[in-house]
Amino acid sequence: NNLNVANNIINIPNSYKEALQSPEKEHWIASMCDEIKALKLNKTYNIVKLPPGCTPIGNRWIFSVKIDPNGSYRYKSRLVAQGFSQTPGINYTDTFAPTARMTTIRIIINIAVQEGFPVHQMDVNNAYLNSNLDFDVYMRQPEGFVEQGINYTCKLNKGLYGLKQSGFLWNDMIVNFFKSLNLTQSQNDMCLFVRIQNDEKLFVILYVDDLIVVASSMTILTEFKSKFSKKFKVKDMGQIRWFLGMQFVVSNSHISINQSLYTQNILQRFNMSDCNPRNIPCDLSVYSLLTTESEPCEDPTAFRELIGSLIYLHMGTRPDLTFIISLLSQFMSSPKKIHMKLALGVLRYLKTHLHYELKYVKCQDGLNVIGYSDSDFAQDSDRKSRSGYCFKLNKSSALISWRSAKQSLVADSTCESEYLALNETLKEALFLRQLFADVTKQPMERVTIYADNLGSISLAQHPSFHRRTKHIDIKFHSIRDYIAKDYISVVYIPSNSNLSDMFTKPLPAVKLNNFSIVRGKV
Repeated sequence: NNLNVANNIINIPNSYKEALQSPEKEHWIASMCDEIKALKLNKTYNIVKLPPGCTPIGNRWIFSVKIDPNGSYRYKSRLVAQGFSQTPGINYTDTFAPTARMTTIRIIINIAVQEGFPVHQMDVNNAYLNSNLDFDVYMRQPEGFVEQGINYTCKLNKGLYGLKQSGFLWNDMIVNFFKSLNLTQSQNDMCLFVRIQNDEKLFVILYVDDLIVVASSMTILTEFKSKFSKKFKVKDMGQIRWFLGMQFVVSNSHISINQSLYTQNILQRFNMSDCNPRNIPCDLSVYSLLTTESEPCEDPTAFRELIGSLIYLHMGTRPDLTFIISLLSQFMSSPKKIHMKLALGVLRYLKTHLHYELKYVKCQDGLNVIGYSDSDFAQDSDRKSRSGYCFKLNKSSALISWRSAKQSLVADSTCESEYLALNETLKEALFLRQLFADVTKQPMERVTIYADNLGSISLAQHPSFHRRTKHIDIKFHSIRDYIAKDYISVVYIPSNSNLSDMFTKPLPAVKLNNFSIVRGKV
């Protein structure tokens, strides 16, 4: 693989042998030596004779280039155990390790802007190596760094990357440490930790070995950093700037998030850096295009890689891509040429709108969960409708949550499809309501959901029997109960003002631009 970094073409080797044959050989060797040195400092393994009857697992070198926000880069080599050859019950049991939701990150950022809290980030060095293994695991000696003969192997003491249980052990260890600092683990996002004592507030978001730390004052922030640094070897990155491939721009009035550099890398990777631009992410006649006869895609793997890259982009900062990416994701198993053409069309749109961002600003009215719900009736070839929703914490800021998905049932009418969409919106509304209460420690307020279909609103508010709705499954009527409990309210909004419209159908450029509020504006 080749990567263009600062106008330098860097070859990313796929193996140890390729690294030794690479033009950047010296850099890769130096980075491998640094990795082995770190493993030895952490006492990750001991060289021992292989016990009779034991089969050591393998390992391999993984190479990458880490790019900093200022454009500088460094070579990174990591020794990874081939955990796929482990045997359950013999050398591992539990494997589950959660990661923070993107929605949670956006909520905490929005709260930080509203309250004027500092937002910092930290990175734990070789995080998995901090946890002790719970089983005896033997691994072959690293390629290029064999210290003793063929009968000797590495007995692992720490959770090396690649082992089945490494993520679980690391997460269990750091969660217990956070609890020792009186941080409470959220039950709505297991990677969010909160401590609120009087006017002192501290929020920590954990994403494997990366942390976002938000506090009500620099004193609380500094105190947490000091305690954390005594326990783990960390890099204090200061004010948040670059997290999970997303760039954060912080000012006194707002925080914006973009993935411009990630987008540029996608364009470069698929040879679309000089493509012709376009103003919309997909053709308005996309459904008819999907039904046309087309030959199989020449390179299905390239299509899957492209859609996978775009999925991360739309989940992070680009809700304007959600509809078309959700649509194209249905064809991952057997893509056609038309699907690849539509996917490349998304790249042409990204070429035009490279620097779109989510901007979170302070609101005079405070924060509360606001939702929008919509559906598009029976446009797909199987006559199933498409649901879409989005949420925000104030009317001026960018979205915190969004989704586009095909409904599981065939709806008989527009009213029914909108009612089914409201049910999906309700689930997210309840989750956000509970999560927002977690981070505010205040009574949960009513969530307002805006919808543009009077029939579905009436059906949700008035449980009357009707021959055209009597067949709807009881599970879809739960919204009536939550309205009665005053957890949510459903309010009418004209279609032209319904932000979730963009998650259910292709929109012309003018209407798409009118919805720029999804990205936030001052």
